[in-house]
Amino acid sequence: MENNQVIGSTQFTQNSIIDILIEKDANFRQSVENSAIKEITTTFNNDAQGFISYVHILKIELQNGQIFEYALKFPSIEYLIDKGENSQDDIQKIAQKNKILCLIHNLECQFYNLFSGNSCPIPIPKVFFIKPAESSFEEGLIVMKNLAKEGMVFKKYEFLDEEKIWVIIEHIARFQAFLLHNQEKIQWKGRFLECDYPNVNLRKRLEKLKTVFPGQFEKVIEGLYPVIEDKKLHQYWLWECCEDLGIPMVLCHGDLWATNIFWRKNQEGMASNELIGFIDWSLTFEDEQEKIEIQHVVKNIEEALIDAVNLLKNGYF
Repeated sequence: MENNQVIGSTQFTQNSIIDILIEKDANFRQSVENSAIKEITTTFNNDAQGFISYVHILKIELQNGQIFEYALKFPSIEYLIDKGENSQDDIQKIAQKNKILCLIHNLECQFYNLFSGNSCPIPIPKVFFIKPAESSFEEGLIVMKNLAKEGMVFKKYEFLDEEKIWVIIEHIARFQAFLLHNQEKIQWKGRFLECDYPNVNLRKRLEKLKTVFPGQFEKVIEGLYPVIEDKKLHQYWLWECCEDLGIPMVLCHGDLWATNIFWRKNQEGMASNELIGFIDWSLTFEDEQEKIEIQHVVKNIEEALIDAVNLLKNGYF
């Protein structure tokens, strides 16, 4: 069966992915030895569209009725261009230099190389194939299990109940303990120091806050600019302060929105309290604590808080 269709705007074809899966997934390899491929489809996953990556779902149906599904993650600048985060010219310059996107994709590749199959206590998707971006971000690819088949994520600002937040905290605590007890075995320390967090869009986000709440935050925001643009200060916050405070460093996810946490679906198709996967480890970095993680969890109740404030202003309470 010929499957030379190119996947999205990537350099990968369906055939090339099939060859990868035959080599890397023993279950798939054994199945195709006993039954021919009937149909292959690739679907762009709108729910997994990120700022610097996108996902296609690959579905393979065999003649005997067996179906295999995989998530194909590619680094990309298309979202930034479409949403006008930067001008077309600026994005193209970034793409030509191949630094930011390659770095971020390769950090995620490095994370999965270190922790997949290492009895890691934090749930992550099963990864079948990793291709770092060596000279161009367009070379990058991660092939993993499609968690959306059995799980679901919440929307970015959707409310998480207290029980789910405690589940998240428990997994993070177990992961940090695992890191501290396995530094020699896994040798993760010193390998995630390149991520520049907070990211370069923070100034634009603060500017947006001025338009949402005009006349309320201008002076505060103006005072923050020197701080958020001081990279040496960021470096101290993230790493150097650990030595001064005598606190051990751990790995932080760096992008822990509700959209990056998969929960198993129950019989009604709703999210249970079983967490089956933390995804998108592309902003992983070393820090002394998960303070940034908690900030992201808290962001999930931001809209609810804003609604409550508006009700207070309007005299409903």
